[in-house]
Amino acid sequence: MGSRDTFLTLLLLQIIFVLVVVFDIPVFRQAFCFFYLTFIPGFLILSIIGLNLKKIEAVVFSVGFSIAFLMIVGLLVNEFGLILGFQEPLSAGPLLICFNAILFLFSLIISRSEQNPRRWAQTVIGVLSSIIKNPLTLAFILLPFLTIFGSYWNNVHVSNIFLLIVIGAIAALFAVAYASKKLMPSNLYIVVVLSIAISLLLHRSLVSNYVQAQASDIYNELAVFNITKEDALWRHSVGPLSSSLLLSRYNDMLSITVLPTVLSSLTNFDPQWVLKLLFPLFFSFVPLVLYCLWRRQFGVTIAFGAVFLFMAEQTFFMEMLGLARQMVGELFLGLIFLVLLSQDMGSSKKIFCFALFGVALVASHYALCMLFLFFGASSLILAIRKKQWQFNVPRISWILLFIVIMLMWYVFTAESMTFESILDNFNQVLAQAGDFLDPAARGGTVLRGLGIEASPSIWNTISRVVAYSVQLLIGIGFLGLVLHKVETKITFNQSYFRFLIPSMGFLAALIIIPGLAGTLNMTRFYHLLLFFLAPMVVIGAQLITKLLNTKLLSKIKVSVSATVLLSILLVAYFLFQTNFVYEVAKSDSWSLPLSGYRMSSMRLYGSYIYLEGEDLSCANWVLRNTVPSNVTKLYIDMQVYIGAVFYSGLWKHNLELISNRTGFETPGVIFLNTLNVNYGLIVSEYFQWNTSEFGFEDRFNLIYSNGASEIYAVP
Repeated sequence: MGSRDTFLTLLLLQIIFVLVVVFDIPVFRQAFCFFYLTFIPGFLILSIIGLNLKKIEAVVFSVGFSIAFLMIVGLLVNEFGLILGFQEPLSAGPLLICFNAILFLFSLIISRSEQNPRRWAQTVIGVLSSIIKNPLTLAFILLPFLTIFGSYWNNVHVSNIFLLIVIGAIAALFAVAYASKKLMPSNLYIVVVLSIAISLLLHRSLVSNYVQAQASDIYNELAVFNITKEDALWRHSVGPLSSSLLLSRYNDMLSITVLPTVLSSLTNFDPQWVLKLLFPLFFSFVPLVLYCLWRRQFGVTIAFGAVFLFMAEQTFFMEMLGLARQMVGELFLGLIFLVLLSQDMGSSKKIFCFALFGVALVASHYALCMLFLFFGASSLILAIRKKQWQFNVPRISWILLFIVIMLMWYVFTAESMTFESILDNFNQVLAQAGDFLDPAARGGTVLRGLGIEASPSIWNTISRVVAYSVQLLIGIGFLGLVLHKVETKITFNQSYFRFLIPSMGFLAALIIIPGLAGTLNMTRFYHLLLFFLAPMVVIGAQLITKLLNTKLLSKIKVSVSATVLLSILLVAYFLFQTNFVYEVAKSDSWSLPLSGYRMSSMRLYGSYIYLEGEDLSCANWVLRNTVPSNVTKLYIDMQVYIGAVFYSGLWKHNLELISNRTGFETPGVIFLNTLNVNYGLIVSEYFQWNTSEFGFEDRFNLIYSNGASEIYAVP
């Protein structure tokens, strides 16, 4: 493929992109635009700067560059569009003009440079031909499609049979792929990892027709996204969000304002499907980034086992789906570590990648920025102590550059709301320092992890034993590296070790320091620490099998016994973390897709803030039929406040949470949802009451009802 052919191919793709947007061709517009925006901008940037990467790394860098491109160029269009007279700069028209102009320029640069993209086409053809020849790979590829069908079947017929088949198939196929490189060549691990990641994420995100939080932040994120989408303009000043400090902090993040607005405008996806479908697809590349990172350090076998552990941990496919900004932020965090630990990337290219991904990370998630600074500073200190600070670690100038970017964004551009949030979290930790001797100050998750909290069933006990085994192997693997007891055929980068030490220290601090785990949530912290700790599980298993290589294992190869041990442990961990075992045994389960049909009303609606269509119809009725927010008082319970209020935009109203002290003295309306009407419960942050205690039907006039949600008028 010559320069002329390359240019014509890119131009053809660009013309198709314009046509499907202008003529709004259903389905094809969504599919083609998503593919185009996810890969082509990044592919062009990758070719221009001339990064010589391996197949998998080229894919993940292309995705990272593309998402950063959408965020940064979207921000520039937003800022300069108003100056040029566009009242709605983030609508499809201005975005189409600007994106096409920039991408056309990129195409011209590539066609006139020495960079020949022919090898990318050859790579794609080679991978496709390998997939076709491998039946096991085809089975993995079918998993996401079976997941989509199973989710549809579950939503319509309330039957989880196909989702259970998906979970069981993932476990069985992984065990076969991990045990035999003949059946699954390592060059196809990219397909395996991506298929498992997509299947796990979609089985949770497609649990209903609406965005579901499961006690996370997705409703608040959807609120700021909808504000930006409706105005086709991102306002970096607080503006209409001043009534909600929480929303103003979310509004600081381009990952949940500009990025989803750009995607929705160009693909014509409904806002909730941008968060339910497109963001999980972006997030599915995070395991691929980590696989690339670990493969460089430990080889393909350890990397493959580690990445399955990372995906098997339930935070990845449950809690993270309620954290849209963190899903995007983790992709950039992983890419930054991949850049820093690269030994064959030129200095200028490394600085460019670090700066671009750093800007994107800062604009995506503030807590991840602080975590990166912790790792960067710790690594730098350790390197200086070893007098190796100039080689392949975050240099002082890079750390200072990142801090400058943070301060410029958080203090000036974003009116310091996010910076204030960081200080608030720090003050919360200091305020709980006096509870050092109180185990309960660490939170329930830490207590369960330490085995202090009682186990509710035999299945939970077995699950904890499996989880403790994983954590034990992490410790053994770490000690093995520290004591140089691990002999592997890898070239271990000491820079990785300088990130590993802070990870272990941070995990210990979460357990020791009261209140620290609560600033981001213990499960999320553990999920992030697996960025460096996950390979220790595989290394720990290899070390144990080596130490046990006595007469008992004299006839068994150490590698085989390690593979068997890891396969059993990881599959068991996966089946417990997905709640597959609990659902089959009909024990207490936390999985919405597998066990939502048999959950208690308080868990489903009160804890997980599950939304029904009737609740949203009721919220939309309130929006259409009530007077302006400065006149109407909207009485709601906590579950409605977290869910339907932020989902629909009712947060703009004058809200009051219902409690046993509510006098209903101000005229307005009472919003009762499914939990209130069908199950007779009113919930607050700490208490709950029966609706019969309030006597709504006797005291007020019913003005709207759809069988599950009701509106009463307060005169």
